[in-house]
This record gives sequence, C-alpha cells and structure tokens, in this order.
Amino acid sequence: MLEPFSALLLGAGVLLALARLRRDPGLGVVLVVVAGAFASGMVLTIPPPAFHRFSVAFPLLALLMALPLQAAWAAPWPARRLRVLAVAAAVTLFAALNLGHFARGSWNEQAPEELRLGEYLNSRFPHKKLYMAAFPGYAYAKFAYFAPVRRAGPTVTGYHADLLEGFDAGEDYLYVIAMPDIFGPQFQALDPHGRLRRFSAQYALFFN
Repeated sequence: MLEPFSALLLGAGVLLALARLRRDPGLGVVLVVVAGAFASGMVLTIPPPAFHRFSVAFPLLALLMALPLQAAWAAPWPARRLRVLAVAAAVTLFAALNLGHFARGSWNEQAPEELRLGEYLNSRFPHKKLYMAAFPGYAYAKFAYFAPVRRAGPTVTGYHADLLEGFDAGEDYLYVIAMPDIFGPQFQALDPHGRLRRFSAQYALFFN
C-alpha cells in the first residue's frame, strides 16, 4: 500500500502521462506495462494480492511518480529558486514518509513460517523424499532454500489431487500438506500406517 503522499504523486503522474500521450507516446507503453503487471501480478494470482510479483513494475511506478516533480521543475513560474526548493522539499518528504512507513511495517516482522518449517524438516527428515501438496509454483521451496539447514534433494510441488493419485506407500515419503483439514484425511486414507501430524494452522505433515 502506498502512503498518501506517494499515492498523490502517482495519481498526478498518471494524469500527466495521459495528458502527454500525444507528445510522448512512450508514456503509453509505461501505462500499459504498469496496468498489465498489476493485472497479471496481483489481480489474477493465487492467492491475491502478491506485491512481490508486481515489483517488476516498481521502476515504472517511480517514473510516473517523478512526472509531477519534473513538471514542477520545468514550470515557467515561480522563480527557479522556489521551484528547486519545492522539488527538494517534496523529495525529502517522500523519502521521510516512506522510510517511516517501512520502519513501522517491519518493526514486528517475523521470519516466514516456511523458514521454520524448512529448518525442522531438513533437520528431522533429511533423507525422505519431500512433497509439497498445494499447487505448482507454491513458494515453500523458495523460502525453505534459505533455511539455516539445507536439504540435499529437491521438493516435488504439485496439486493435492495429482499427489494423491501418484501416492506410493512403499517409498520413504514426507508430505507437507497445505489446507490440512481438507486434505490430511485423504492422504491418511491411502496409508493407514502413515503418521499425520499438525505442524501449524496452515500445514500438516504426513510421513512413514
């Protein structure tokens, strides 16, 4: 979320870009890319919103937010000294507000649960074949890569239905199950001798 001053700069920048489209068609490319990145990176993602996927457009957002400052700098009035002071004050205010916003947002920040889960699994079950039952591209393996204890083998990530269909009770398996209230019993039914353990509200472990 943008703080109010940044949102004001962005809104003014979008209006200026629209007003300058005829003189500078390149601004149209900027607007299209930002809108496309917003739609594909946040609106259509599972689960939305995913701000990190929108980060590819951050440089273009900064460009749009700079347009009002550029317009103020290039304005024929007031005197140049006042324009310089106004732009410098705006940039200083922008930096101060965003640094404060970042400090408040990160003050109580904790490590992602996936890091704790990755450290636990890699320490407790280093040699089991690891499956992540969620959907392809699920972020667990990316977070777990940075866990203090590394895992030698890869993590197989897939839809619950696909992993249930390919389940092999004879292998040395370890499943991390997202939405465990729904899917945990389905895995348990495939191997009554397997152990289903709740790790957190978000994950359950199923292993033999």
